[in-house]
Amino acid sequence: MLFPPASIDSIFSAKEKQHLDNKDPWSAVIQGHFRALVSQLLQGQGIRGTKDNCAGDWLDIVAAIAWQAAKFIKPDTSKGGSMDPCEYLKVKCVASGSPSQSKLIKGVVCTKNIKHKRMMSQYKNARLLLLGGALEYQRIPNQLASFETLLQQVTVKHMKGGKEVKMELMVMENLFYRKNISIVYDLKGSERSRYNSDTTGANKVLLDMNLLETLTTNPIFLGSKAKRSLERAVWNDTSFLASVDVMDYSLLVGVDEERKELVLGIIDFMRQYTWDKHLETWVKASGILGGPKNAAPTIISPKQYKKRFRKAMTTYFLTVPDQWSSSS
Repeated sequence: MLFPPASIDSIFSAKEKQHLDNKDPWSAVIQGHFRALVSQLLQGQGIRGTKDNCAGDWLDIVAAIAWQAAKFIKPDTSKGGSMDPCEYLKVKCVASGSPSQSKLIKGVVCTKNIKHKRMMSQYKNARLLLLGGALEYQRIPNQLASFETLLQQVTVKHMKGGKEVKMELMVMENLFYRKNISIVYDLKGSERSRYNSDTTGANKVLLDMNLLETLTTNPIFLGSKAKRSLERAVWNDTSFLASVDVMDYSLLVGVDEERKELVLGIIDFMRQYTWDKHLETWVKASGILGGPKNAAPTIISPKQYKKRFRKAMTTYFLTVPDQWSSSS
């Protein structure tokens, strides 16, 4: 169910509005004090009004989300005590235009099947909440940014023909949106068959050996803070992928020479290590398909792949001191 963030009133049904109208003090708290609190929290995150009144748009959106979450959790405080809904909710932000174009998709994601002593009932089927947000807010730390990992996956239920059909959707950020990407690398941490000899023309994707060839004359340097962020993201995502027997993924790297930036994301992470992949490991390791002598195959077990991938990504990008570097 979609509705525009035109006003916080839009989060109430006609019946709820009538109920609130009959309780003026409560209505005033919800529509006045609650909105003021959300506004204060947004200002604390550095989101203020601009020429297109972005802060006003975000106020409507976030206020609607907070109210929907409160209605969903329904904490039972009749016996005293309280609960923190943050432990049970996950809110994702997906880049899709400007804040004024954002829409709220009704629902809330629970991290697991939960029952809390302060909840009215147990929720066995998680519901999904997505907030369409502006890409520029994704780029600013601590300002409505929810892509802390390079991977995002959600499961929803789709109604078709009156029957419930379970679908798995992959929700990912468009890495190269509004970026002037001049060079693209697809990196697996392997040297076997990982060289693209055709480097001319636009939209060419280069591989590991192309990068290693370039690094001898034009290395890629990262500040210590950026390097730690990259290693932490790679470490967390590869740990998860190995735990579910996924391998053969890549780190997609876009070079924006105009902004002096690297845009990175893990891709091709849908394939598990099944018997056919095990056979491919044996064939490539045997050297039948060619490739450099003593080069490790691209297809290995998830645990081995994780270790090789981490080591390679640390080696590919060199660290230079910055203001966050240790003085020792």
